[in-house]
Amino acid sequence: MATGTIQVTGYREVMTKLGRVSKESRVVLTAALREAAWPVQSDTTSRISRYREVGPVGISVRAGGVSVEQKAKKVTGKRPDFGALQMVKGFIPALEDNRDETLLGVQYALDALIHKEGF
Repeated sequence: MATGTIQVTGYREVMTKLGRVSKESRVVLTAALREAAWPVQSDTTSRISRYREVGPVGISVRAGGVSVEQKAKKVTGKRPDFGALQMVKGFIPALEDNRDETLLGVQYALDALIHKEGF
């Protein structure tokens, strides 16, 4: 497992199968996974805002997974090391500190899916 990630085995396969079975189930799971990423997103924003105005840090849910990422356009010249600084001081520590809460959120997402489908 790479540093700074939480890997869920089979996520892509589950999303693919849900797309074939029920679009509503996929929407329920996607919304719940987005909610699970909120603690990391807000913690990251507060950590990197100490260094300068960072713009939006957002959550993206795709077929390959959920990510918390910088949404602002690239600004060059003012601080060339800011991308690395964001990762080292913001994104990675925020994920590490919120790992348990995020994993619990993923569990809730799967529970919501199970409830929606009536399993």
